[in-house]
Amino acid sequence: MSKQLEQYLDNKNVQAFLALIRDTEGTSKGVDPYRVYGGSAKNQIKDLSKPDFKRWGFTQTDGKKNTSSASGAYQFLERTWNGLAKQHGLTDFSPRSQDLGAIALLKQSGALDAILKGDFDTAVKKANRTWASLPGSPYAQHTRSNEYVANSLAKHLGEDVDLAKYNMPKDNENVKSTAPVQTASTTVSTSPVTPVQTQTTSSSPVTNVTTQKVSSKPKNKILFIVQKILDLFLKR
Repeated sequence: MSKQLEQYLDNKNVQAFLALIRDTEGTSKGVDPYRVYGGSAKNQIKDLSKPDFKRWGFTQTDGKKNTSSASGAYQFLERTWNGLAKQHGLTDFSPRSQDLGAIALLKQSGALDAILKGDFDTAVKKANRTWASLPGSPYAQHTRSNEYVANSLAKHLGEDVDLAKYNMPKDNENVKSTAPVQTASTTVSTSPVTPVQTQTTSSSPVTNVTTQKVSSKPKNKILFIVQKILDLFLKR
């Protein structure tokens, strides 16, 4: 199955977008991006002959504590990588295998077709549910700006290309999209690579308080009784 993905490995647009993801996820800061794990570019996996996922903790942008198994250049979650390895016959965690896994996820999200056409704006919008660091991602994590993305892509495309032919993300379009619905038994299926398993909450929580109207009848009844007593007193 991986042979179907290999045809995209040498595509300039695809390589630029893969490099972009390494930049936004922060793994490009590591000595070897493909060995990064544990939420820090300083951490390096020793052996890439097989994946070695280690769970680590972090704080989301909404203040909630969470854990993740994100590893490698594209911060694959363990469950995501296991599914990709089985589907595409990836037998190790080598740079080539990781690139193929990332391409598979780009294809799955619908971003790959846009990348091949040079429509990076659309590609980012389709891939930001997979990689939480991309602009517009709906998850409670830090995201990069569209300006950062455009600069990164321009750098990785090289000086010999005409950037006017590409549709780059616009500076004023960094609005977060709505997070996919989650169930109690599964994590977000449409964003398998995000470094966290986010639990979305409403931006305007509703408190389950039932308001009750205070009846004015008891007060009126007392006044009625008092009036009756006064009438009887006056009749005397």
